[in-house]
Amino acid sequence: MTSIGASAFEYCINLTSIIIPSNVSFMGSWTFSGCSGLTSIISLIENPFPVIGKESEFTTFDVDIFNKVILYVPKGTLDKYKETEGWKDFVNIKENTTDGIDTPMLIQAEDCPVYDLQGRRMADYQPLHPGIYVKDGRKFVVK
Repeated sequence: MTSIGASAFEYCINLTSIIIPSNVSFMGSWTFSGCSGLTSIISLIENPFPVIGKESEFTTFDVDIFNKVILYVPKGTLDKYKETEGWKDFVNIKENTTDGIDTPMLIQAEDCPVYDLQGRRMADYQPLHPGIYVKDGRKFVVK
């Protein structure tokens, strides 16, 4: 995936976090507009490209997202993001200080059950190993 088209995730209100892969080089208008449940965005992009900022009516992210969501960027790229059109509109930008080891996702008790692709329910509070899982009728990937 190298681009995320206009309105691709518009009004995905149950979307709480996103990971933008390192090879993405374009995001269109209203890509994440109306995603009121977002709390964090993890960008793996080392050299950020311009996105449509909060001053435009065709913005990539809602004004609320720019103001409230934490944008995590690769270590050593904070200044690049703070200087790049659109990305610089985020109020909360933090460097992701991972040491190369991904933290396994833990299943919370209040969450819906998680299943593997064979339909087996995964145990609560157990880390998920890399793979594809289904939660609340949607697939997700753990790397």
